[in-house]
Amino acid sequence: MTDRELREEIARQLLKAKTDPIYYFSRCKTIDVDEPDPTKRIKPYPIHKEYLQNLIWMAENERRLAIYKARQMIVSITMCGIASREVLFRPGSYTAFVSKKEEDAGKLVGRVKMYYDHLPSYWKLGLPVPQYYHAKKGIVIKIICKHPFGQPDSILQAYPEGGDQLRMDTYSLIYWDEVGLCDSDMCQMTYAAAVPALGRTGRLIMSSTPPRYAEHFWYRLISGRLLG
Repeated sequence: MTDRELREEIARQLLKAKTDPIYYFSRCKTIDVDEPDPTKRIKPYPIHKEYLQNLIWMAENERRLAIYKARQMIVSITMCGIASREVLFRPGSYTAFVSKKEEDAGKLVGRVKMYYDHLPSYWKLGLPVPQYYHAKKGIVIKIICKHPFGQPDSILQAYPEGGDQLRMDTYSLIYWDEVGLCDSDMCQMTYAAAVPALGRTGRLIMSSTPPRYAEHFWYRLISGRLLG
């Protein structure tokens, strides 16, 4: 294969990864924290599972999505893959990860870094180079991708629960993880800040395991009692 043919093939694959999320995930790898052998924890994303294909489709196309999850369904890891596509392929996008603490959200940002680190090496010849910003304990809390040809930067940033931080910007995507573990009143304020911060086209994805009590914000949201 000549250099020109190689560049054309890379461009073809990147265009497909940009337009087809299922193809993108088929080339991704994830980390299996339950694998006892640390040398075998990086594994191909299990795109063959139908429920994950459906989850990816909904995360890419629904403007509001609430996911009631259990452990080992790799929902959070999948949403990190969704965010990695957002920051790598969509110049000018602004993605927020929200969790109980900034540190918790930052651990998810670190998973996005893991996605990038294990993409095919030749893809990186045509992708923007991420810049990582760290907080305490070395946790990544922000990624900025600088796109070529004068296109605007894309940003992914970690936030703790609460409404004050999210009111500062307009987002293309907000992923809020483990809503049920956050304080219920704080959830109300976070949600009230997140919705207007998404404008007309931004997507809000929320996921959680069961909360601690029945009147928690998350139960009222997914049961329809909160919004009707």
